Amino acid sequence: MKVLKKGSENEVFGKEFTCVGSGVGKGKGGCGAVLLVKPADVSEHHYTDISGTGDTEYWFVCPECGAKTYVSSSVFYKSSAY
Repeated sequence: MKVLKKGSENEVFGKEFTCVGSGVGKGKGGCGAVLLVKPADVSEHHYTDISGTGDTEYWFVCPECGAKTYVSSSVFYKSSAY
């Protein structure tokens, strides 16, 4: 079968990501594992800095090495507003 026009991705099934360890996790960087990450696997943290500006961080934790890999807020959703 040949795909003539790519359809939209279905966030329910997840997306492939590589563990790069861009966050804190067991004292080491990522292990390079290729993971199928679902929306429920992504954690978030809302914070406000000293100037009063707020932001949100999103990440998943690798089940192989325990490292955090940060991802964009738009990884699974078209809008970054939750």
